[in-house]
Amino acid sequence: MRAALACLLAIGALAAAGPASAEEGDGSHDISYLWTPDRRGAEAYRELVAEVLGPQVARDLQIVIGGTGNFGVVYDRAGTDPAEAQRVANVHHELLGKAFGGDELLAVPLPDRGFSRLLDVRYGEGADLGTCRQRFEEVASILGDDVLRRLVILRDETGHHQLVLQLGGTPVEAEAVSESHSAALASTGIPATPAGVDPRAVAVWDASSVDTDAEAAWRDQPAMAPGVEAETEAETETEAESETESETESETEAETEAEAEAEAESESETEAEAE
Repeated sequence: MRAALACLLAIGALAAAGPASAEEGDGSHDISYLWTPDRRGAEAYRELVAEVLGPQVARDLQIVIGGTGNFGVVYDRAGTDPAEAQRVANVHHELLGKAFGGDELLAVPLPDRGFSRLLDVRYGEGADLGTCRQRFEEVASILGDDVLRRLVILRDETGHHQLVLQLGGTPVEAEAVSESHSAALASTGIPATPAGVDPRAVAVWDASSVDTDAEAAWRDQPAMAPGVEAETEAETETEAESETESETESETEAETEAEAEAEAESESETEAEAE
């Protein structure tokens, strides 16, 4: 992990460098871990932090966009007490320090400044799984393989399902993709709109599910019962024997006719000699 951390230090700054923001927050105090102009670097560091801090923190570990355009890895907390935020930051710093090593400051409290979240694209409103699967097929068939690879059905904590393109883009990117896809899907009546990334949502259907479902359908085709196969083989053998017998009878009849013709010719010759 230390090697990965060194790479991230080369592309950005760790927790201490919080960004300026032009927006107002909700009064809560979050925890900041990294700011970088490299979105992929932020995504990679988020995975490292999530692995160390565990699933409870990972659920609310977000990649946000600061006022300067940098990407941040932030623990989106609901608490408004600065002292409690500092305590949490201290604990996280110790845990990350043990995992990564070094003497960098790895977690600091950060007032929520209304950071922009990375956005996905949502197709239609929340619905049951069956409806979302139908949308999945329509959207994938029209928008193609590039979309299919990132297309998922997510289930949120309330049990609702959403068909989502995992874009992870800026608001400008998400808006552009939504407009383009809405135009392409106009005939289906399925709208495409920007949607916030929900780190708590669980993927329940994607392209690999389609392949698995097709294989399952093939496996579920009615199989021939063991007795039926034996009966079919017996019927085939009987038919073969019947054909053989028919051929033998035909050959016998032909031989009999030939013998009768030969006898008739012999009798004719005998009568001619007698005359």
